Amino acid sequence: MANETISGGQSDSMFFSNWVGNSILDEMRPHNVTKPLLNIEGRRPSLVFNWPLQDDPGAATAGQAEGTAFTNTALTTSSQTATARLNGLVATVTDVLDAVSLTDAVSHFAQVLGRSCAEEQEVLLTGLFANSTGQWSANTLAGFMNGIADLEAADATGLLVAVVNGATLAALRSGITTGTDTFNSSALREKDAGVVEAVTAGRVGMLAGVDVYLTTAATTSCIFVKGVAHGVYEVWDVRTETHRDTFQPGTQIAATTCYGGATIRASWSTDSA
Repeated sequence: MANETISGGQSDSMFFSNWVGNSILDEMRPHNVTKPLLNIEGRRPSLVFNWPLQDDPGAATAGQAEGTAFTNTALTTSSQTATARLNGLVATVTDVLDAVSLTDAVSHFAQVLGRSCAEEQEVLLTGLFANSTGQWSANTLAGFMNGIADLEAADATGLLVAVVNGATLAALRSGITTGTDTFNSSALREKDAGVVEAVTAGRVGMLAGVDVYLTTAATTSCIFVKGVAHGVYEVWDVRTETHRDTFQPGTQIAATTCYGGATIRASWSTDSA
């Protein structure tokens, strides 16, 4: 942008730098979609958290003969454990960089490091999907439906969600657009197959009643019961702190998290082949 004035036959120009929108300036990263779909437990006075699980003692005895004592049933519980670990990274913004930067360099890079911590969380939490008991028959639309059937066969209770990577999303869209006339013309397609639409955020739509989310951080794709199948124990969320380093000189930025993840009910989760 230029503003010109003419004085004494000479042209003096002042140039102003345009601010760059966040969609340009910010780094490209995978969508962070998984954490809100998990069972989230907050800080306790321990780095270890246990989710207690009641074991099924089985169906009651039927047709017990009169005068015959019941066999005593042992009642047991089990648990799944998450251990919190410290994660993070540190970087320094020198005073020289901060002095010549068009933006507040310390503030900007503090946010960058915070997003790196969030990206690490997404990678670790999607890694829990490999603990699933069920597995899709194939990384296709038919396999997706097979994954739902796995959870139905496991008597899963609750809201089903799916976290998929780019390859799986492409396969699902291909399966929808080339599917049978019966599927394409059904009322379900109009109501539930929003996954065929292009999107710019983590949620990509609904397919067969399952909310579908996209992240390239996921090695495998997964369908699971929201808030039940997988969990995260969080001592603290992404935290950024600064410290003056007079020997640089500059400002040191530290971004950290302290958390752990675990699969709570593996049978209520099924991942792609």
